[in-house]
This record gives sequence, structure tokens and C-alpha cells, in this order.
Amino acid sequence: MHYVWDFAILGKYSHLFWLGLSWTIAYTIGTIVLGTLLGLVVGMLRVARLPVVDWFLVAYIELFRCTPLLVQIIWFYYAFPVVLGVLSLGCGLLVRRAAGIELPQSLLLPLGFAAVSVVGLIPVVLGSTAPLATPVVVTLAVLGIGLSLPARIRVRGWWLVAMLGVFVVFAAPFVLSGGATFGGYIKLDDTATYLAMLDRAS
Repeated sequence: MHYVWDFAILGKYSHLFWLGLSWTIAYTIGTIVLGTLLGLVVGMLRVARLPVVDWFLVAYIELFRCTPLLVQIIWFYYAFPVVLGVLSLGCGLLVRRAAGIELPQSLLLPLGFAAVSVVGLIPVVLGSTAPLATPVVVTLAVLGIGLSLPARIRVRGWWLVAMLGVFVVFAAPFVLSGGATFGGYIKLDDTATYLAMLDRAS
């Protein structure tokens, strides 16, 4: 079977290549500028030697300096289901405590996932309250886990500050861009998908 590659069809989509190139250049320039500013701020805070802030900055620097970018991308990609599981567990614990009944441990995650789904749908009914969906779900999950912990290992205040700080750091790009979702998790098509689309378009 002899197959002739026809690249003429790519000419019709040349404007998309130039658009992708322009976005790549803009993204590169933006990351360089923002990275420089962030590095300057972090460096100045490191020089200040503030006890709690310094510990957080050391952890932040070591995390991103000692791991390759590809490993970070893969880790965050696969960590999203783990985060969803933790949120579901927290909401499940909260529902169990509010209901005042004992449930099998195996039902906590499904129950919590149902609660996350229902609670997450309520704010998005109105466009003005849609951005509150994620904070509400996270707050309920943290509350459920916190109330379910034994008194001797209650969450301390600085733990909550650290968790909130991490959430703000990683949520900032999506909140500032207006896309309140985990970018790229659902739509990560491979090259074969696009080649198949081009083949059908021809």
C-alpha cells in the first residue's frame, strides 16, 4: 500500500501557525518578565530573613529549583484527581457529621463527590456568583476534615495559612485569566487526534 503525503492542506491553516507562534512569543516574554519580578520579590524577602516567610520561600524555591519542569507538569496533571479525592473526602466527612449517622468508610468518597457536584452547581446558576464555586467547595472540605480530626491533632492556624497560600499561588494564573478551571486537564489531545481531524477535513 503506497500512501502519498499531501501537505498542501496545511496551507489553508497557515494563519493558525502564525497565531500559535505569536502566542508562544507573547507567553515567553510574559513568563520572563513575571518570573524576573517574582524572583526579585522572593530574593528581597529572603534577604529580610522573616522567620515564617523565609521557611515558606525556601520550600517554594527548593520545590521548583530541584525538580524538572516536565516532572512538575506531569505531577500537577496527575495530582488533580488526588485533590478532587481530598475534597470529596472532606465534604463526605462534613455530610456524615451534619447527618449525625455512621456511614461505611467506603461511602465517604462517593457521598463527598456527590456533595461537591451539588454544591459546585449552586453558585454557577448565576454568573455573578459562579467564581464562588471553588472557594465554597474548598471551605466545606477543609471544615469537614477539620471537624473530623481528633482534638489532639487539630489543625493549627499557621497550617491553614500555609494551605491558603499554596492555593492562592497555584490558583492565581487561572483566577487572573478568568478561567476558573484546571487548565488543560480535560483537553490534552495528542498529535494523532489532530492528524485525524485534518484527514477528515480533507
